[in-house]
Amino acid sequence: MSDQELHVIIHCLIHHFSFAATFMYGFNTITARRALWDDLRRWSPNSPWLVLGDFNSMLSQEDKYNGAPVSSYEVLDFRECCAIGTCRFKLNELSLYLVKWACLKQT
Repeated sequence: MSDQELHVIIHCLIHHFSFAATFMYGFNTITARRALWDDLRRWSPNSPWLVLGDFNSMLSQEDKYNGAPVSSYEVLDFRECCAIGTCRFKLNELSLYLVKWACLKQT
């Protein structure tokens, strides 16, 4: 656990199934978020893992709506954290769509 994330293991007693979950909110600056990426890499469990929250980062310029363009420097740390061999995130396209839709709806 840190200022940016909380890790838990959830056990289903009925189906005898366990998975890890991380609830997180990434800091607003690139340098402050680096501790989050390091923590996620270190904690990366071997069981199924659900990560929920606001990364405050994006994987590419295409993820950005309005405002100043995003540089490759701004997305590099998050992309490396998501890469196979580190945190092994498999991004759910539906979740990404819903997040984008929710952000657009609020503006």
